[in-house]
Amino acid sequence: MHRIVGVLLILTAAVIGTHAVVEPLFSSTWLWTYLDWWMAFAIVIGLIFSYMQKLEVRAGDQSVSRAYIEANTHFYGFLVIGIMFFRNWFALISEDFTGVSEDVAQVIWFAVDAGVAVLCGSLGMHMWGQTNNEED
Repeated sequence: MHRIVGVLLILTAAVIGTHAVVEPLFSSTWLWTYLDWWMAFAIVIGLIFSYMQKLEVRAGDQSVSRAYIEANTHFYGFLVIGIMFFRNWFALISEDFTGVSEDVAQVIWFAVDAGVAVLCGSLGMHMWGQTNNEED
């Protein structure tokens, strides 16, 4: 299960990161409609698995280690990106929302896209490596 989720997160990181960078070369706003659903799913999955990672680290040694920092970075990173993503996404869906200007929303979207790509890639690689270590 960890390997499948790891591959999905790595694939998400590659697709979102690549599309965020090359999208200015061709206007494909219609594609974001589908990618937003994929990102929402990846953020929820990322939160679940990063919380599980956090619990595993907490169950072990109480000292601050690389694993502790990595687990907390994943969990709180997904939490922050999730809040930013869902607030912007719901604002995009709601026609009545006028809380932020379009320019501010675009900056937030780019930060979310970059954050999702980095966090999904990092957690996906961790899950892939964790699976390989368990098989050895």
